[in-house]
Amino acid sequence: MITNGKHYRLKSPTIAVTPDERAGHKIAITIPAGGIVEILHEAENGVVTVGWERMTCEMFGQDLHERGEEVPSGSERERLPF
Repeated sequence: MITNGKHYRLKSPTIAVTPDERAGHKIAITIPAGGIVEILHEAENGVVTVGWERMTCEMFGQDLHERGEEVPSGSERERLPF
């Protein structure tokens, strides 16, 4: 299980989706390797809502487990602009 409020650094580029309010649908984006996401919510269907680069995105929890590593509290995450 993924815990809300935790931060993860992605070890490889990972696809996420974010709403495009102007177009009224979601668009796919790539969060690069080294990107740090903050867990905002995990749905029962395994989709995780994350904060990244001042955006709210959704990604699969499985991708986060396979491609991410937890960033310990008190480290570089203190400087993130969420």
